[in-house]
Amino acid sequence: MKSLTFTTTSAVLQLCIVFLHGIISTEGRKGIGPILKKCAAQDHSESMNELQEVIVNVIEVHFPSCRLLMLKETDDVNINFFLKTLYLRNWPFVLVDRQLMTQMVQDAQLTNELTERILIGRRKTIGCRFVVVYLTNSSYSISVSFLQKLSITKYPHMKVLAIGLPGGEGDFLMSHAFRNTVHALYFAVVSSGWERKPMESTTGKYLPASTQHAGSIRAYLRCLFCDAGRSKVVLTDTWYPKSGWSRQRNFFPDQFKDFNGYTLRMVSKPLPPIVDFIRDTDKPGTSVQFVDCLEIRMLREMAEKMNLTFRAFMPIDDQWGQLLDNGTWTGLINALVKEEADFGTCVFPSSTRNSVVDFTRMYAPEPFLIVTLKPQRLPQYLAIIRPFTMTMWIAVVMSCLAVGLSFWFLHRGLWELSKLTILRQSQLTDPPPDTSTMTYALVYTWSLLLQQTPTENPSDFYGRTWLSCWMIFSFLISTVYRASLFACLLVPQMSEPIDSIPQLLQHGWTWGMEPHYSVGWQFLTESTIPDIQKIAKVLQIRPIAEEMKLVSKGKHALFTWKNYVKNFIAAEYTDRYGNNPIHISREHYLETNGAYWGSRKGAPFVRAITKIQQRLYEASILDVWLNQILQESTKRARTKNSTVSYSQDDDMLVVLNLSHFQGAFYVFFIGLFLATLALVAEYLQQCLSGD
Repeated sequence: MKSLTFTTTSAVLQLCIVFLHGIISTEGRKGIGPILKKCAAQDHSESMNELQEVIVNVIEVHFPSCRLLMLKETDDVNINFFLKTLYLRNWPFVLVDRQLMTQMVQDAQLTNELTERILIGRRKTIGCRFVVVYLTNSSYSISVSFLQKLSITKYPHMKVLAIGLPGGEGDFLMSHAFRNTVHALYFAVVSSGWERKPMESTTGKYLPASTQHAGSIRAYLRCLFCDAGRSKVVLTDTWYPKSGWSRQRNFFPDQFKDFNGYTLRMVSKPLPPIVDFIRDTDKPGTSVQFVDCLEIRMLREMAEKMNLTFRAFMPIDDQWGQLLDNGTWTGLINALVKEEADFGTCVFPSSTRNSVVDFTRMYAPEPFLIVTLKPQRLPQYLAIIRPFTMTMWIAVVMSCLAVGLSFWFLHRGLWELSKLTILRQSQLTDPPPDTSTMTYALVYTWSLLLQQTPTENPSDFYGRTWLSCWMIFSFLISTVYRASLFACLLVPQMSEPIDSIPQLLQHGWTWGMEPHYSVGWQFLTESTIPDIQKIAKVLQIRPIAEEMKLVSKGKHALFTWKNYVKNFIAAEYTDRYGNNPIHISREHYLETNGAYWGSRKGAPFVRAITKIQQRLYEASILDVWLNQILQESTKRARTKNSTVSYSQDDDMLVVLNLSHFQGAFYVFFIGLFLATLALVAEYLQQCLSGD
């Protein structure tokens, strides 16, 4: 029988399965069976039941809602009482024997099929997992290999309890398979006459035979940082048949209160003001020394609270991390995948990175946005047309043409129709010869729009009605235009700021970004949105300094990160008054994105680090630190750029000069030029006609 899963199906069938699997004789066999047999001479089954009850109580007290995975390497142990107790308490568990473990270690396909069933099962709401391993006398390689196949290193908070022989606790708990396991416990069942004795918790030496008690259980814990930041096996408590546990200690203490000087290995790339440093050498992968930034302030706080140290280095290829076609990673992510570092600073998550790297909480929001030159003053000669929008100008011109044509129709066209229709009986008088042309009608309408007093008024009723309506319309339009024109002359008009990708495409500018090839690069190059695809086709790649020079010249945009570019602007493009010429778009992309710490998959201290970041974030300490760093960058820039001024402010008193009225002069000269052309054309026409 390979694997048994106990849930809530037929009770009779489950009991039969349990006992059929558990009827295994322990006579004449080596391993834990003889030890359990010698625990009490009076009653063999009662002794085993008592020891198994101890294990059940440990699980029930500490992890009452966990899903249980039992690995049984030996047939020497009769665990009927243990299985029956779990079943009667309706405890979800899976039992895997040595035969199935061997098959799964050798068959990768079988491992993939059963992994989810073993670790998760049908009740996917269970929040924790607990592994109980019954070891043999000689070896535990099958169990360890099996747990490695289940990727136990990716589940650092999965609890492991092994029941084995005295002296095997060191080799088992210090196995490389449990390098990420936070809670690994070893119960050594003690019997008199065994050569290897259990270790003492303080010295790590084996205890003398006189201190051993037959039938007792010694509980050993894998302490992650007890040996000056390194892992160590320690004796945490002892159970005696008559008195129970001697110290009543917690078998699963919080191991992250004190790191005992553990050194965090940090892989990092600069992204001021979040992370900034000085390289120790120019070699690839060099170590670095942090300067004042958000990361170093946070690291110092953690080092003080958790008693740890840290060292940082750069990625070999100086990249953030990109997934290649062959399935490997580059840069910072590659260092985490290969477990060359514990954490990567200021890493942005993505769907592909989440599969190979664990992340802490976001401690500094860092949206993706567009950086352009601030809106500039529009040419002053356009002031005469800025009071109205283009749509409004078209409406006014079309209204003038329509009214002019209707005026001509009333005075000439209607009279012409009366000759052919019944209207001749209305005795319409002929209009004056000079007012019967369409040119006169259009000029007459235009003069009324410009508030000119009409020289001739219509004598009929419908003509006067038309004139009254048009004069009211002209009065309103001209009044609003004059008021708006006055404001346009006094207050300089600015160009429209670029706040989104559609606006950028409409203006026909160029754009670029830095050669980071990180999440921002993936957002632009892998998007399915048509506008973003247009951006990606002509995206230019340059260093930040060159990109910002093009931005400062105008008609160029930079895609980058908010705090990063704010720090660069504060350091390089801010004058002594705190002014800068750079505009940051209001619309943000990847708004849920931000700075995280990425860790190697399954690192045991991710939760502890996340708790510290959570407290700093909720207390707004990180925001205060970030603002302080930006302010200090601005202060340094004011001293550096003391002779530069980016102010666009005007004096309060505005005196109108020629530049304010250049539009009027342009209209005058253009009109004069057109009138001259009309005169020449009329003269040539007369010459050619012989008049």
